[in-house]
Amino acid sequence: MAESEIIMGKWRREQILGSGGFGVVSLWIHLDTNERIALKQCRWSDANAGMSQKHKERWRQEVDIMHRLDCPNVVRAVTIPPALDSPKSELPILGMEFCSGGDLRRVLNKPANSCGLTELEVRQILRQLQSKRIIHRDLKPENVVLQPQTDGSILYKLIDLGYAKELDQSSLCSSFVGTLQYLAPELFLSKQYSSAVDNWSFGLLAHEIMVGRRPFLPNYSPAQWIPIVSKKSSSDICANVDKDGNVSFSKEISIYNQICSSLKFNLENYLRMVLEWEPKKRGGKMVFQMLSDILNKYIVEVFVINSLECYSYEITEDTKLLDLQLLIDSNTSINCNNQYLVLPKGLIPQENIGKQIIDYWYKKDDNQHKDTQTICILMFDKSKVSEYNSYSACVIPQSVEEIMLNPTEGMAYEEQKNAWRHAVWVAQQAIKKYVTLHEGFKNILMNCLSSQNEMQKVSQKVNVEFSKLFAITQFFKNSIKINLENCEKFASNSSTALLRSSKEALLELREVYAMSDTVNNLFMKSHSIVDKVIDAQRNPIFNAFIKSKPIDESITSIYNEILSAFDQLRKRSKEERSRRYDNTVMVKLLCDCFQLEEKLMKNIYSYIRKLIEILLQIQIHERDLQLITKSVSVSMHKLNSLQIKVQNDLWSYIESTAKDKAIAETNINAMNSSLTSDELVTENEKLMKSIETIISRMHSVDSNDSSDDSFVHL
Repeated sequence: MAESEIIMGKWRREQILGSGGFGVVSLWIHLDTNERIALKQCRWSDANAGMSQKHKERWRQEVDIMHRLDCPNVVRAVTIPPALDSPKSELPILGMEFCSGGDLRRVLNKPANSCGLTELEVRQILRQLQSKRIIHRDLKPENVVLQPQTDGSILYKLIDLGYAKELDQSSLCSSFVGTLQYLAPELFLSKQYSSAVDNWSFGLLAHEIMVGRRPFLPNYSPAQWIPIVSKKSSSDICANVDKDGNVSFSKEISIYNQICSSLKFNLENYLRMVLEWEPKKRGGKMVFQMLSDILNKYIVEVFVINSLECYSYEITEDTKLLDLQLLIDSNTSINCNNQYLVLPKGLIPQENIGKQIIDYWYKKDDNQHKDTQTICILMFDKSKVSEYNSYSACVIPQSVEEIMLNPTEGMAYEEQKNAWRHAVWVAQQAIKKYVTLHEGFKNILMNCLSSQNEMQKVSQKVNVEFSKLFAITQFFKNSIKINLENCEKFASNSSTALLRSSKEALLELREVYAMSDTVNNLFMKSHSIVDKVIDAQRNPIFNAFIKSKPIDESITSIYNEILSAFDQLRKRSKEERSRRYDNTVMVKLLCDCFQLEEKLMKNIYSYIRKLIEILLQIQIHERDLQLITKSVSVSMHKLNSLQIKVQNDLWSYIESTAKDKAIAETNINAMNSSLTSDELVTENEKLMKSIETIISRMHSVDSNDSSDDSFVHL
């Protein structure tokens, strides 16, 4: 808000940022350095005029705590420049860093956020605001400010921690300025309160950032909504009002939001606890851990090209590819064998897909969970042609359907605002699908390149392995030929076993020669597919599309007109809000959006379809290469076994032949060296005579007492 210019020393008061029950916060800028500082000071020049002694003591306590507090998600207290310090003031001035991103209320008020913030924003806000378990007492969007960081991220910080506030019915009006809608019901009912009041407030805030509005009758005053909401069951987390003013409760948040179904489901469980009517049932401190566990879950989205539907699943490091495919099958009825998954950046899914995704996208360098955009996997059914179906999976809220069927019919302000809010969401979903497919086209093209590289590796391996097999085949063939020729040359009879094993080997060699044509054809097919991928890369239409913006300017223009129309509706004066207006403006814009979306989507589907054809060719070819690789391996094993068998049979034959020859030669030699019978008789007679002579001489020596010399002489 603009104020009259005030200069103190080198500092100029730029504006009043806000005011509370007792304080006013102003922004000051240094004239030379452009340094900025926010000052919170008592709204009265005389504190005694509007504050009790207890309030003044709480004020001093808050300033002291803020200077001692060191938390990244609480606005930082800074030293006040001497020129801005007021030593005469009874109460100390609190100097704070200036957060240039404004407050969360300003973010929520943007037309684009009428049905809630993006999932990444929701995750970051919830994680940052609950991580330090800070007790606030007055938690609401106005007390959450945004501080942009140099890396483009946003740091969410709490302001006005509420240490100077008294939480009782008598002080609500003086302590809490602005909305009271975020306060727990027990504060209005003069009941004893605890930290459970913060759980309730945080639950309301969480619901609002998810769907764009508070859960329980946001247009009702506390006096109106408390009697109604007190009747809700423990599992009810929001209330809806129909055209006739009838209130109904729901156990689920609105489906018209920007978060995935898995996160929605988990946060609904969290809301059921913190939005319990009875304070004692709101979970106490355990809700901090509960929310932390939810935010630390790893989630992937799967976008089905054939139906334009999106599903989300929790994964862990133990999640296997088949596990994920079975989950997809349960939602889409697309058999696992017909699912083709494309990861971001064209990465090929690994068997341990859970660990692959978590390590690549969801973990920081320090191994901690990293809040990032939920990873989206593209999936198409290989058994069907991917065609664009105009209204498949197109969710149209009933309120939007009604204005499209009767665009000229007048409608009351609140009803029309709700319908147009949903119209914004419908346009966002249309754009989201286009953006997903635009990015998906790039991922599919990169997947083509990755798959082609893998295919070439397999093809080269097949070529190398078959070359080895062919060389062995040639050697084996020549070896068998020489063996058989030599066997015939040196032996009149042949080995039955050797002939049998050689014949078996020759039959296997014939199979290898037949395989040669198949390998050559596959190698040529590999080159053909590589050429197609290269042509796709060089395709000028594809290149122009890849370089185009994720969101086409024409559809962006229509979307901005939709946002502008909704914003103008919200700015209607009180008098204008009492009238009824038709919906022709919004319906025309939606129709223009649908028509343009259909044109853009048909183009992108034609591009994607061509890439899918190549991918399927690669996959079929890889399967054929794997089969021939297996055949080569089997043949190699068979040839090795047959070669051993042939060698064994050959050596057995050689050994057998050698033995037969040795026996024959022995018999021949024996026959050649034997005497005739007459010669043998003559020789025997000579031998007998010699023996008789010796015996007679021995007898002669005994009888004549001959000396030893005579015996020796003999």
